[in-house]
Amino acid sequence: MKHEFWNALGEYKYLIIFLICVCIGGLYGLIFIFKKNDWLAIFFLILIIISVVVIVVVLKLANDRKEMIKRQELDRVLAEEKAKKEQAEAEERTRREKAEAEEKAIRDKVEAEKRTRREQSEADAKTRREQEGSRTSDIWMKKDVGTLIEELGSPNATNRFHAAFFLGIKKEKRAVNALIEALQDKDGNVVANVIIALGEIGDPQALEPLRKLNDAGVEKLRRIAIEKIRQIKGA
Repeated sequence: MKHEFWNALGEYKYLIIFLICVCIGGLYGLIFIFKKNDWLAIFFLILIIISVVVIVVVLKLANDRKEMIKRQELDRVLAEEKAKKEQAEAEERTRREKAEAEEKAIRDKVEAEKRTRREQSEADAKTRREQEGSRTSDIWMKKDVGTLIEELGSPNATNRFHAAFFLGIKKEKRAVNALIEALQDKDGNVVANVIIALGEIGDPQALEPLRKLNDAGVEKLRRIAIEKIRQIKGA
């Protein structure tokens, strides 16, 4: 029981002992005052004053130490809370970045799949166009010159376009007159193929009509006409 009481006093137990000693000293001082012993009385009074000062200083230091301990404890608690907050923010940031990365990966995968499908679709369309173009070419190549000349007067611009093109491939001079007449076609693409066909055939009688076209034609057709005039002259 005594030890528990002594431990409960903590750092104040030495101060209490010191106060008891001061009280005893003060008591002796009073005794010597009553006994008319001035020097001893003065000594004990000075001792009491010094003791009081020491007690005040000790109490001040003890209080400062308590305040410092409290501040340190508060700083520790604040530091722990800050560390926990930063850790929570870091974990949240990591989760958010992971979620964003997963979403981006999904978007990239979807975009890649769309791009692959689009490229495959374009490739399939190109293959179909090439196959259709090949079949169309075979059909038109099998037509004789007379049929192709008749097609130059077709109401269908596509047919006139193909007829002029394949007459140039076949290079039949008997198609020259029909091609010269076709220079008046209202479709610029048809006229372009007609000019090219005349250049490929290389008949000089096409020079004058091509010169007139060069003088009055559309810029694109004029360039083609100039080129084919040179080709015919060089033939």
